[in-house]
Amino acid sequence: MMSVRHERLRGERRRRPSPSEQVAVVTIGAVSGIGALLAEAQPTANRWSDAVLVIALAVTVVAAGSVARATAWILASGVTAVLASGLWSLAAVAALAIGIAGAIRGDLPHRRIAGAAIGGLTVQTMLRLDEGRFGASTVAATIAIAVLVGSAWSLARRSTRVRLRIVAFVAMGVALLIAGAFALQVWKSRAVLELAVQRAQEGLAAARAGDNERAAELLGQASRAFDEASGELHSWFARPASVVPVVGQHQRALDLLSAAGANVSAAAADAAWRADIQGLIVHDGQLDLRRVTDMTAPLASLVDALDRAGVAAARAESPWLLPPLAQRLDDFTRSVHDATADANTAAEAVGVLPALLGGDGERRYFVAFATPAESRELGGFTGAFGLLTARDGRLTLSQTGRIQELNEAGRGRRLSDPTQFPARYRAFRLEEFWQNVTGTPDFPTVAEAVRQMWPQSGGGDLDGVLYVDPYALASLLQLTGPVTVGGRPDPLTADNAADFLLRGQYQDFANIDARSDFLLTIARTVFDELTSGDLPGMRTMADALAPDARQRRLLAHSFHPEEQRLFERLGIDGALPPVRGDFLSVGSSNLGQNKIDALLHRTIDYDVVLDPDRGTAAASVTVTLHNTAPSSGLPDYVIGNPGGAPKGTNLTMVAVYTPLRLVDATTTGGQPVNVGASEEYGRRVYTALLAVPPMSELSVTFALEGPLDLRSGYRLDVVPQATANPDRLHVEVRAEDPWRTRGAGTLATNLEADESLVVGLRPD
Repeated sequence: MMSVRHERLRGERRRRPSPSEQVAVVTIGAVSGIGALLAEAQPTANRWSDAVLVIALAVTVVAAGSVARATAWILASGVTAVLASGLWSLAAVAALAIGIAGAIRGDLPHRRIAGAAIGGLTVQTMLRLDEGRFGASTVAATIAIAVLVGSAWSLARRSTRVRLRIVAFVAMGVALLIAGAFALQVWKSRAVLELAVQRAQEGLAAARAGDNERAAELLGQASRAFDEASGELHSWFARPASVVPVVGQHQRALDLLSAAGANVSAAAADAAWRADIQGLIVHDGQLDLRRVTDMTAPLASLVDALDRAGVAAARAESPWLLPPLAQRLDDFTRSVHDATADANTAAEAVGVLPALLGGDGERRYFVAFATPAESRELGGFTGAFGLLTARDGRLTLSQTGRIQELNEAGRGRRLSDPTQFPARYRAFRLEEFWQNVTGTPDFPTVAEAVRQMWPQSGGGDLDGVLYVDPYALASLLQLTGPVTVGGRPDPLTADNAADFLLRGQYQDFANIDARSDFLLTIARTVFDELTSGDLPGMRTMADALAPDARQRRLLAHSFHPEEQRLFERLGIDGALPPVRGDFLSVGSSNLGQNKIDALLHRTIDYDVVLDPDRGTAAASVTVTLHNTAPSSGLPDYVIGNPGGAPKGTNLTMVAVYTPLRLVDATTTGGQPVNVGASEEYGRRVYTALLAVPPMSELSVTFALEGPLDLRSGYRLDVVPQATANPDRLHVEVRAEDPWRTRGAGTLATNLEADESLVVGLRPD
């Protein structure tokens, strides 16, 4: 039997409120409705229906709260307090406090007003919770509101409940009718949409393969199919779905994606016809710059269409999308992102290529021909140079010479602004020894040194600098075909050129002058073939040279900012990246003035222990040098040491770039080693001089420690040196107890390109 107190409270809730209570509840409801609008919730895909629904929700919850039981107050406001954050959590706690007071004191004064306030605070907080795709927050919010409304429903008069049932059944019936009509329209459009997606994928694949005629045809078909689907999904039959919660988000997503697909496919088809990058070929040593300029408009249209597609994809995002459509949207977003990057690169290239190739007047580029057989920290010793000139799309290697000629031509020269260069780099005495210009791993710094010294060495102003090593020269032979040089019986090919330039030449030439002259002849011959004959399309050339760019063997720097931005986008600028967490790069410089590094192999072991509680790392870098050079049987300029060290001994200055500080350094057997320390490019550099006897190995270990931001996990970036033989890299990352690494904490690879390792961290 119901208690007397319960009967009294129920009667209190059922009695008509006083005029002052009515005014207060209505006022709270109005304020709550305005607050709900400001929350910018989007239960549907139509802003007007959104406004109606959130206002109705806010007013309903306020009204329900004004008559609900205290236990419902506590449950609703308690759930809200758990889920809320920031200032809204304070509001939820306040509502919870009122609810508890109401439960303790059954005859709470102004009970209806207190309940309305609880309802208002609850709904405002719920509307501002972080959303997840069908996540717990949304479900919990729905439950909390349902508790208040259910409590009020149980206490409502019979006549009130009958009227509310009628309204609810009518609303649900209309919603189901609209949803059914939309589902029918989607079913009718499904085949057309699937065809559109298939044709778009096939068209993009054809474009990547260089078949632009086929690509244009397929992308045109995709555009027409997307257009047809967009028309059906935007018909009067389907449009009402936008006002139905959840259904509206699906209608909007399909509508936006089909329209965006039509626009992108049409723009891509036009670009395939009118902006055929693969069709840009060098004929008789010249590129048609007018044809390049004609590609500007279609590529700009494609970039614009992709940008609008990205905006459409962002608008289509909703936590209420069902997994199949949500996955399609994610796939579409990734495709648009990738295509946008490619289209922007193509548009930027087309924009600067005419000027880069001398369309606005002659351009002059210094070419450093380097060999890692004698290492420098960028890669190799610069043994020869060239001057590449460009005018009206035609390139010419107008000057070549041995690097010694530059040393002799500019005696007494000075860097015009030495402050731009690290002290350790200046210690290489660049002004006297041009061969040391590659003595730093940051290519923009190398290019600036060339720009300052070239005019004092008999040259004039430069527009840029190129770096080419034997591997890159071999890749150029993929474009020109084999070349026959001097009296060499076998032609140089893309397969044998690198090995000959790094090793074979030293067996063929005992005389260093004859060898240097022969190398100049090779460089001139290859570049003459490049600049006088026919070359394949731009995409083929990019594919052939991309591996060397990734390995930092083919680098380019322009002194014109817009062109330099293109080189950075293409990843051929050779700049050291910013420090984004932990960083490692190991460089070496040959101090023996010989070509012994073609016979040197390096292994790099990096072991890291993380302490997330303190935000620190303890690490060790072990660099092992494997010297396979013999003590005899090769010319002195290969294995000799002018400083008096035994033949075959490799004298190397090892440099480790890191953001961490040095604790200790030892060589094989734990013997201490003298270490130099400096700061360059926003990181620390530690150096050690090692002498590795012939046919042996020697290791040096650098113990490091220091702070790292581990709040979002651990990130390591590794930048390689373009050595004659790629380094072997091993990385192992561990965490101090009670923390554990999440995901792969190891990396083992031949270090032939920039590498990154990202490791999550979690407490055990």
